[in-house]
Parts: sequence; C-alpha cells; structure tokens
Amino acid sequence: MLKSCPGSWVLGSVDPNIVLNLRPYKTAATMWNYLKKVYTQNNAARRFQLEHDIALFKQDSLSIFEFYSQFMNLWAEYTEIVYADLTSEGLSSGQSVHETTKRDQFLMKLRSEFEGIRSNLMHRNLVPSLDACFDDLLREEQRLLTQSIIEDQKLSTVPVAYVARGKTRGYDMSIIQCFCCKKLGHYASNCPNKVCGYCKKD
Repeated sequence: MLKSCPGSWVLGSVDPNIVLNLRPYKTAATMWNYLKKVYTQNNAARRFQLEHDIALFKQDSLSIFEFYSQFMNLWAEYTEIVYADLTSEGLSSGQSVHETTKRDQFLMKLRSEFEGIRSNLMHRNLVPSLDACFDDLLREEQRLLTQSIIEDQKLSTVPVAYVARGKTRGYDMSIIQCFCCKKLGHYASNCPNKVCGYCKKD
C-alpha cells in the first residue's frame, strides 16, 4: 500500500516519528508544504535560541583555542539558518556584515586579561579578520602563560633570597651553617668564633 502512494518516497525518507503527521497528505507536494511550514517555524525558534546562546557565551575558563572552537560552532549553525532564505545577491552582502559582527562578538567575550590585546586589535586602522585576531590571541595567551610561570618561579625563590640576606624570622636557624666555623645555628656575619684569614687568630 505504501508503494502505491505518490508520496511514499517522502514517507520512506523522513524520521518515523514524523510519518504519522504526514498521513493526512496524499501527494508529495502537500507533504513538502507541510514539512516546510513546520520546520521553518522550528528554524525560527532555533535561530532565536542560537542568538540567545551567542549573546550569553563568554570565554570564562576556556583557553583561546577552546573558546574559538565552541564560538565558531555556534556561529556556523546560526549563519546556516540565516543564509537559508537569502538570494545570491543578499548572501554576498550578508556574509560581509556577519564576518564583522562575528569578529566583534568574539573579541568582546574574551576574559579581562586579554583587554590589552583586544583594545590593540580594535584600534588598528584596518581591524584584522577573526582568523588574524585568533592568531594574535594565541600568541598573547602563550606570553601570559610564560609570564605567569616566571612570576611563580620568582615567588618560590623568595625564602632563599631572604635567608641569604640574613632574614631569619620564620626560618629554622638550626639548619643554617656558618661559613667561618662550620657550626650550625648562625651566619658568618654573626659568628662568635671569627678568625683572621691570614694569621688564623681571633
């Protein structure tokens, strides 16, 4: 019975959950009209949801690469829906506008630590494309990471520096060895057993 129906090939190509909704329609044309009406509405709802998701999406704890990948996935799905109803002429101008919007949306959602590079990019005479901005941001992220590692290393060496300067507060003096008498518990500058390096007398 399915083979005799003019729209049987449509019924055989859609999700089984949709087949029951198509049963009242007897021709392929009426089935397609129904599907177009229903899924055009769904696209409108999806477009709204994507616009909402893009508006709220921020870098937060994501790396630049992770943030870029997730942002581009959202934007690709959004533009696919937007471009679906455009003519070839409208598509060309629409793509140009959306490329600028996409870049600006991406830059404004970066964490505050990238404010310097973001400001630098946006104030150039010719603002780079998103791809070029992405390359600069990857380098900036690496620079910030390297700077953070160096600062952590400096902080970890502070106790040694303080000991070298004789700052004993908070440190166990029983492990400090005097360079003069080789005994523990004091520095050479405070050694009670100092001797002359030449005559070896006190």
